[in-house]
Amino acid sequence: MKSATAIVSLDEYILPDEITPEVESSRPTLEQLVRENATLRRVLAASSQMRNLAYRDPLTDLWNRHVFETRLLEELSRARYRAGCCLSLVVVDVLGMTAINEIHGRDAGDRCLKGVACLLREAVREYDVVARLGSDEFALLLPDTDARGAGHVVSRVRRLVTDANGRWGLPVGISLGCATTPDGETSGSTLLRCAEVALQCDQERREGLT
Repeated sequence: MKSATAIVSLDEYILPDEITPEVESSRPTLEQLVRENATLRRVLAASSQMRNLAYRDPLTDLWNRHVFETRLLEELSRARYRAGCCLSLVVVDVLGMTAINEIHGRDAGDRCLKGVACLLREAVREYDVVARLGSDEFALLLPDTDARGAGHVVSRVRRLVTDANGRWGLPVGISLGCATTPDGETSGSTLLRCAEVALQCDQERREGLT
């Protein structure tokens, strides 16, 4: 049994010779479209700004602590299920920020922090995570990086900061601490604590040299 299918050719679909006033009045005007487009752009811009506030540090535009902690858990989980996958964490402390803010003003301190943030981004790969953890503390999350590779990153950061010393109008010093988990079995809090212990040791060593 053949099914009945109606086929309508384009020739049979006849458009009206004239557009009635009712149809014309229902058309959006160019002015209306422009207004709606501008409104949509403002809504999208506001939405993008809200996302940045939720995920980015407003001063340095680095990832904030919330994003860092989320990515840390993700990378630990990934390392746990991939044989031979290492994860390294470097914490960075900018020295003397309290004195800089008190003597030279907060604007000078902000310039130093933003300058250090730029150098940290320059020191790592595109897919590494660079975050600001607190007022003068930063973190570098380095997936697929063993202790030796993390040591290279630490050396690179030190060199970049030394080369840039005085670029922001003030000498800036940093201390760094590094920790590596070879298999992802370490918890995020333990990895961070190990890196901060190493950071404290570096601070004490630097104080002993002065």
